[in-house]
Amino acid sequence: MTFDTRPVLLLDFNGTVHAYRQGYQNKGEFYDPPTEGFGEWAREVQKEFRIVIWPARAKTSVDLGRVRQWLKRHGLSGIDCDLTISTPIGVKLKIDDRALNFTGNWADFPMERLRTFKTWSGR
Repeated sequence: MTFDTRPVLLLDFNGTVHAYRQGYQNKGEFYDPPTEGFGEWAREVQKEFRIVIWPARAKTSVDLGRVRQWLKRHGLSGIDCDLTISTPIGVKLKIDDRALNFTGNWADFPMERLRTFKTWSGR
């Protein structure tokens, strides 16, 4: 067994990998295709990063199996990635549609900025 030395790149699933344009629907159904360009991007990035996808609502291996089936249905099963139900140790970087980059200064996060935050899709 070899140890994967690539830095961990943690990806949110809904709204980041899965387009998720309508928000939560039908008990967590994955109704949308991948976000545009994800497959090509991931195939390139996997050469230098260990991609780990974290579906925030996933709680069991059955839930992860649903994500794996969605990846397969959309031609993404060849991407070298892991799925997890919790944040892995040693994350180098996280990409999420519902996050702000911490600057080290809490004054950069006034209430108005928090209240008016929108994802890339406008939700």
